Amino acid sequence: MPGVSTNTTWKSSPDSMPWILSRVVSGFSDTMQTFSFTMTFKSVDFPTFGLPIIATLPALNIKYIIYEFIILFHLQIKYVILYLKIGREIMKPFYFAILAAIVWGIAPIMEKIGLKNIEPLSGVIVRSSGIIIGAIILAIFNNNIFKSALKADPKTIFFLFLGGILASILGQIFFYNALKHGEVSKMVPIAATYPLVSFLLGLLFFGESFTILKGLGIGFVILGVFLLR
Repeated sequence: MPGVSTNTTWKSSPDSMPWILSRVVSGFSDTMQTFSFTMTFKSVDFPTFGLPIIATLPALNIKYIIYEFIILFHLQIKYVILYLKIGREIMKPFYFAILAAIVWGIAPIMEKIGLKNIEPLSGVIVRSSGIIIGAIILAIFNNNIFKSALKADPKTIFFLFLGGILASILGQIFFYNALKHGEVSKMVPIAATYPLVSFLLGLLFFGESFTILKGLGIGFVILGVFLLR
């Protein structure tokens, strides 16, 4: 038709960003529908997953939920890995930072709910188990990650391991104690001021520059903590 573009290659091309995003979104939509069906009907059959999943309400427990989640995760992790590979080339780091902020913003809500009936230290153990399982799954689907980790030099391993202890164990214990007994809207922003510590340590150990704009940013961070306390 005159005056109308007929270029619709992006809709079906498996290496285009819209296609990848549509598959990821579709996968999460399927996940939500699956759990909805499982909780609604007595018997559910999903032949498109390669094997049927039968869930009966009287016997429904965490085992079935985990079983379904693993299968769903297996199906969608391929699209996520493909998205990350292509995204490194066509997406700016800024957008990755935005995505990280969104994910990290959702996580404390889940953790606040999870900490309702469990001690913070026990919560850290459960969370760490999830990290280990996630790392194993990523290594299975991307062998290069595991090979690269094995080839790392001792200094790299030491500092990354130490960072993991500080961030994922010690810091998480403090954060979970604050999250369990405090308001999410206050505790999360205060805990998120950790870049202030990194900024000061960067000046001290790496000789990074100090500018007026950086100083103003730090000042606003401190003011925000004061207002939220």
